[in-house]
Amino acid sequence: MRIEVGDDPFEVKLRDNYELLEDEYFENQKRLQVLDTKINQLYKTNLLMSSSKIDELRKQLQEKSSSIYIQRSKKLYQVITAHQ
Repeated sequence: MRIEVGDDPFEVKLRDNYELLEDEYFENQKRLQVLDTKINQLYKTNLLMSSSKIDELRKQLQEKSSSIYIQRSKKLYQVITAHQ
């Protein structure tokens, strides 16, 4: 007699989503480091750069990061549903 136990599909999605969220967090940290490096370079050439401009750049990065996460999430679930 053989018994197979499969993972609950909901738990699989939770795990996959958590892994994606964790990976995207680290990727976002890298993007923030790149942005901070570029901002520091801009400070060297443009000492009058306003804090509102920096805030706007960070806001744009946050929006882009959210967009990337949503795209990756959609692709992940397309792959999952294709394998089912």
